[in-house]
Amino acid sequence: MKKIAAALCSILFVSSLSFGLEWGGTFGNGTSFIGKDDLKLRQTNDLGLWLSVPITKNNTIYFSTQGSYRLKIDESDNAKEEVTNILNVDVMKLSMILPLGTKAKYVMNLGRFSLSDASGYVFNQVSDGLLIKFSTQLADIQVYGGYTGLLNSKTVSILNSKKTSYSEGDNDFYSVCPKYVPFGFSLSLPSMTSNQTLILQGWGFKDLEKDIDDSSYDRWYGSLILDGYLTKNFAYNFSTVLGSENFDTLMNLTSLHYFIYPASGSTIKFGATYASGSEGPLVPFKGFTSVKAANSMSEPEYTSLFKPDLAVSILFGSKVALNLGGAAFFNPYDYFKFNGFQIDGSVLFNIFSDMQLALGGCQYIDQESDDNKTTISVSLNLAF
Repeated sequence: MKKIAAALCSILFVSSLSFGLEWGGTFGNGTSFIGKDDLKLRQTNDLGLWLSVPITKNNTIYFSTQGSYRLKIDESDNAKEEVTNILNVDVMKLSMILPLGTKAKYVMNLGRFSLSDASGYVFNQVSDGLLIKFSTQLADIQVYGGYTGLLNSKTVSILNSKKTSYSEGDNDFYSVCPKYVPFGFSLSLPSMTSNQTLILQGWGFKDLEKDIDDSSYDRWYGSLILDGYLTKNFAYNFSTVLGSENFDTLMNLTSLHYFIYPASGSTIKFGATYASGSEGPLVPFKGFTSVKAANSMSEPEYTSLFKPDLAVSILFGSKVALNLGGAAFFNPYDYFKFNGFQIDGSVLFNIFSDMQLALGGCQYIDQESDDNKTTISVSLNLAF
């Protein structure tokens, strides 16, 4: 193993001298005031460094890595700890992009990198693994296999069984995630009739951690996604996911959104998302990666809800971006009981090409007032 590591370091060193090494970094400062009645501080300071080393002269094979440090001060009611230090390796991968003629290519990524399922609601995180993709003008075929047991649970939130034997470590900087083997297959047809795109995906998550009664909590998902333009300035995205826990249950998440482009630099997005509860044969939907559905005090997942939403984005030249949005939340299991609504907005200023300032705010108003939450935020990001 030491010989392999030494050989890899030698290759990277020689390649960096021969073809040129690139590196850089980012610094971020985020300050938020969060709460129901009294607003409390949540502050993050981030430092990231990245490195890219071409191994071949034409850059078809290269190595890239990124590490980060975060200091988090959280005085909000939901905070596990007031002060947290997080040290993480966000990316460490070997990439290969090989053209196959003029109309096809082969792509391979090996190591740690971020990826997402096509719907964005099931698997959306960093993972260690191997991704292989074959692309032509007619179809993209992709397979992935990985392992989550070496990831940092302070930066990745995996939804686990309530009876799991896993417990997160209380040590600073790094604590490993639950042990799962994610694997997936994807077929994308990007040039169907009228330039519509069809994506079919299958994902499985094999539980190696097991529950306290020694049973596994495996999850399986099948997805269908359709998107494309209906007219020149009118597009849509439809996705539906069927899932099962240990092949004993059935759950569903379906989303339909439309996009209007009334002028250059402006977008209107509207639609709705349904995540099953206990309706008929269905059970409450549960993905693999935590995805928050609302910025309320309870911060619910996409489960047992119907969420219509509207968002408007406007670019003012290349310097200012304005985003406004709103959503309502209903419980489909309880005769579509109204739970509350949320309004949010943000302004992004590109002060320089390597400096961004963002101001934002969000208000969640609960039907019973128990889940009300106000968020005011400002962040500054620098690249070097």
